[in-house]
Amino acid sequence: MQQGPCLAHCYCSPRTLLFARVAIGYTVACILYLLFTRNIGTPFADSLTDEQQAIKRSSSMARANVFLKSVIMSTVLVRVWRPLRT
Repeated sequence: MQQGPCLAHCYCSPRTLLFARVAIGYTVACILYLLFTRNIGTPFADSLTDEQQAIKRSSSMARANVFLKSVIMSTVLVRVWRPLRT
């Protein structure tokens, strides 16, 4: 086991380190993606009719609501389950 990053008496298993590194890598990749694509246009979205844009907005709102509910449910689950006991 490796010494933990925050406390001298804290130890992380290799699996924990692997998942932490994957999460950090994914986060950095997302940030870089946002930075590299911020000036790229959206030719497909620009070509949609008003009716298609309304359908897209409606679908986007529905998916945003599902995502918000998922975040709330996962937060409650993690609070109850407490996989990272401190």
